[in-house]
Amino acid sequence: MVLNKKYGFWILVVLPMLYYSCSRKDDRGNIELYWNNELILPPSSGMFPNKGLAGAYCGLVGNRLVIAGGANFPEQYPWDGGHKVWWSTLYSYDKVTGRWEVYEDFLEKPLAYGLSLQVKDGVLCIGGNNADSCYKDVFLITERGGKLKINKDYYPSLPVPLSNLSGGQIKGKIYLTGGQESMSPEQSSHHFFVMDMSRPSDGWKALPSWPGPTLAYSVCVPHDEKLYLFGGRSFGEGKGLEVHTEGYCYDPETQNWSVLEGTFPVMAGNGISYKEDNILFYGGVESIIPGSVSHPGFSRKVLKYDLRKNTIEEIGESPYPIGVTTSMVSDGDVQYIVSGEVKPGIRTPHILRVVIMK
Repeated sequence: MVLNKKYGFWILVVLPMLYYSCSRKDDRGNIELYWNNELILPPSSGMFPNKGLAGAYCGLVGNRLVIAGGANFPEQYPWDGGHKVWWSTLYSYDKVTGRWEVYEDFLEKPLAYGLSLQVKDGVLCIGGNNADSCYKDVFLITERGGKLKINKDYYPSLPVPLSNLSGGQIKGKIYLTGGQESMSPEQSSHHFFVMDMSRPSDGWKALPSWPGPTLAYSVCVPHDEKLYLFGGRSFGEGKGLEVHTEGYCYDPETQNWSVLEGTFPVMAGNGISYKEDNILFYGGVESIIPGSVSHPGFSRKVLKYDLRKNTIEEIGESPYPIGVTTSMVSDGDVQYIVSGEVKPGIRTPHILRVVIMK
């Protein structure tokens, strides 16, 4: 349902007083980045104020930025005995009017840690989990008659349940990499699937995987009609957690993988294609440090990977924490990094807006 009057009053009157604007220009590497974190997730009936969300589904539906599902620790930190809670709420921000709407119980069930992809008709949400299970669900958040709706009728379900996967689109096809099939035991995978959006009835097809370890929490970036896969971590029953910094490239034309030179410490971060020869990375988990109030937080670095020179360098740093296990939504030269986890077990309600000037 749409936000009721009590919460609407709080958003329209109190929330603007909490907004603050701070932008900073980074011009290392001949790229200028302007940062702003004044957008804040509004409260819902279950969270007042909003604690922020990790693993939410995010994207654009018309003029609206939508954030659905996600998980957090609303009562206590995990090291103090707090329990993770999954949500089914959707938040909608109208970029034209600047108004928020909150739809309680929008998803069929509480869900997080799936993959969000921007498609023509809205936000395609793939997989995910909650405390009980990982899921095969594939659904579209779209608009009908001015209302946000879920469409589960067009795209096929996954061949296996998956969460904490990555993926991207190339020439009308969706590629999915890695992830895990269950919550107990938790096991990263070698899955590599493709689905042709023009022929969804053909379903998902398995492809030969990358020449490396099983992965989840990787960063996947389509660029120049190729698929790039970076970092991530592997884990499994009876095995320790291992962070990876390797990079791979998949060429759909030859159906071959190649191994990239260099290291990419970007696990659970975000990446985008930039101009002809570059990929930009925002944040990530460089190493695993146990959660506590003294945790330094995850990376605030912006890295540029130059495919032509095969070099990776730091070109800037965010003045604000950059969330991980979240989605980056591209809207022209504006990138939204939507909420996310800024320390183990700690979320941020802020939505970063990054403007690339050149």
